[in-house]
Amino acid sequence: MLASFLAARHVGSESRSVEVRLGFLLTDTAEKALVVEYMRALIVGALLSNRTEPDTSGIDSCAANEITEDKLAPLMQGEIVASHRGTEDAGWLCAVEFSAPNRSGRSSWCGQLVHAVADGSPFAAPEAAGVCTW
Repeated sequence: MLASFLAARHVGSESRSVEVRLGFLLTDTAEKALVVEYMRALIVGALLSNRTEPDTSGIDSCAANEITEDKLAPLMQGEIVASHRGTEDAGWLCAVEFSAPNRSGRSSWCGQLVHAVADGSPFAAPEAAGVCTW
């Protein structure tokens, strides 16, 4: 499907690149709960890394208390962005962009590269990194 967007560039355009944006807003309670549980698992997994702890109840309890839907509200809406630089050797980069309050309370743009697509097959982007305009 993304190939059709790449082929639909404007005739005469100087840029060969293309970008597709899809806005989203999670309103369903179950969808929001999935985001919260995913973020808890992601953070607890990062904290534990490759260690095997006999009892993770303290970390799990802390995650349940601190990683809440209210605190993750900025992740519940934003844009999914797919971009391609337009060259034959390039793949699609896919990211999620959202706005979140910075330390001074002003809204700032954030983005996270989630994966790339090459030859029509998705793969984890080794250069995946978050970017924020704090």
